[in-house]
Amino acid sequence: MRQDLHTLIERMTTVEKPPVNSDQSVPWHAYREAEELSDPKIIDELEQYVESETSKASRKCAYFILGKLGKKLGRPECASILLSSAARETDKYVLLDLLTALSEVEIPSRADLSAVFVLLGDKRSLVRHSAIQALKMAKSSKAEDHVLTLLQSTSDAYDIVYCHSTLGRIGTEKAIPYIEGNLDSRKRDVRISANVAIENIRKRLGRAVMSDTGELAQ
Repeated sequence: MRQDLHTLIERMTTVEKPPVNSDQSVPWHAYREAEELSDPKIIDELEQYVESETSKASRKCAYFILGKLGKKLGRPECASILLSSAARETDKYVLLDLLTALSEVEIPSRADLSAVFVLLGDKRSLVRHSAIQALKMAKSSKAEDHVLTLLQSTSDAYDIVYCHSTLGRIGTEKAIPYIEGNLDSRKRDVRISANVAIENIRKRLGRAVMSDTGELAQ
């Protein structure tokens, strides 16, 4: 990997004691620089890096950069690298950063989402919730199916809220009846998120019809 990128990741992982204000923080400024990267050649370098790097902190930074590059450049390779890495990672905090990065990247319909589907059943709530949100950019109908399966089986209120949020982005008409079942929940966040999800699905479906026919469906 090029030296300047390696140095940037080192700065991102700098541990400062005592804590300093953001305008004086080395990691804070390094993360802002990472957000500005736009060279697609970096993607291949990061792929090799995350496969061999032993430092969890450094891999977390690499995943962060991949997420920003994927969002900025619209390169499907970024999603592919993050998905393959998700199958290898076990640390919950590394998975959190990886899945957060994935949630920003458009995931092609042909992508292998099996690693994320497995994490939807993870016993660690932090990982499970991040996995649900990571599917917000997925184009595969299988993503909706797996989120709906979790929505029907879980009793965790946060699971339900995150499922609603993701379905609001990727759900189709078939998701609405399952979400409607939570409109009368005793938990306010569940009720509100259900309403928002249904509204978002209907808005998306309406726009899709309008783009195909030139008229907005009622």
